[in-house]
Amino acid sequence: MSHTPEPWIKQRQPGGTYSIFPQDSDGRSIAAMMSEPNADRLIAVVNGCAGLNPAAFRECVEALHYLLDPIERPADAIVRLRQVLAHAEERG
Repeated sequence: MSHTPEPWIKQRQPGGTYSIFPQDSDGRSIAAMMSEPNADRLIAVVNGCAGLNPAAFRECVEALHYLLDPIERPADAIVRLRQVLAHAEERG
């Protein structure tokens, strides 16, 4: 099963809660009855990761920490970063 395509958008519902829909929605929400800050956060994460391999996220964060430590950084850090980015950009 594939995921719901991006971009996702929010719509205000009666009572002041928000629902999330794909931009090209058939009227069915992905999530409903949430606060606006939660809807904004969820949408930012999903839309921000569009086209990236979600399985590579943790690996990317670890690689960035690795590169930022000037004492621990190995000589091949740039090679490792390129490998991690390639993994992140793979279609999952």
